[in-house]
Amino acid sequence: MSRLPGQNQKIKLVAAISLSAFSMIAVVVSTIAWFAAARRKGNDNGMSILTPDKRFKSMSIHNVVNADYRTAIYQFDYNPVATAVYNETTGNVDYSENFTIEMETYNDLEQNHPVLMLVELVETVTATADEPLTVYASSTSTEYFGLPDEDGSPKNEILQEGNPLSSVVNFFSKAMRNTDPLLNSFGSYTDTDAGVTYSTYNFPMAEFKTNYDGFTRESFVQFNDETMEYQDFIQNKNLISLTSGSYEYIAIIVDYYHAAVEYVYSTFLSEEALEDTIYFTCDWSMVI
Repeated sequence: MSRLPGQNQKIKLVAAISLSAFSMIAVVVSTIAWFAAARRKGNDNGMSILTPDKRFKSMSIHNVVNADYRTAIYQFDYNPVATAVYNETTGNVDYSENFTIEMETYNDLEQNHPVLMLVELVETVTATADEPLTVYASSTSTEYFGLPDEDGSPKNEILQEGNPLSSVVNFFSKAMRNTDPLLNSFGSYTDTDAGVTYSTYNFPMAEFKTNYDGFTRESFVQFNDETMEYQDFIQNKNLISLTSGSYEYIAIIVDYYHAAVEYVYSTFLSEEALEDTIYFTCDWSMVI
């Protein structure tokens, strides 16, 4: 499970991502018939994927095994922990067991714990102004979890589980051709403690790169980049919108949003709940 201890490790926030088709209510879809059908489908045990344009072929989820800050590279295990595949016969997405995402502990010294979602499209998609390539995320939450009330006290209550994960994550996304160097940048990493050697995908630490190294950075919660002051919460977020180029893959890296995490901590600073583990679960859905 994802754990987010805050300052002096007094706060523990556990984030387990579990996307559901039922949280897509706010997403605009092409027809009511499609939406009604989509609501009856999905993965009851974890993440659900909606594909109204039938462009989705598969998704694999890869955990990070090493963060090399000298080269600003994340190494993700080449072998996925879970997969989802579009079934052309049934028109549904078939999921492997436990198709969810778990992020490691957030603390003062280790704040980055990314998870890679690698999407393969059903065929080469040529994006145009009339038919753009888009990826949406829509949260069931309507406001930022860390908001204080007018008197400075927390506006929201910390629940034993089910606190909104959309309030504390970033998305780094990039659409690619199958010849993109990132898809062909392989490496290896040996965990000496576990005695295991991993074959890896090597992806840039986009957050620390100029212009995010070609990735787009999006989040539901908005902060001023200079002052780190809270600005807004956007319930429906467009992660990718391309009107030109041809693509076969989409990489989406989910990671903690440091400013959002610290703001949550400061809001609940006086709460006894900070001494216990705080569980976050995914409160958004995606359409590809």
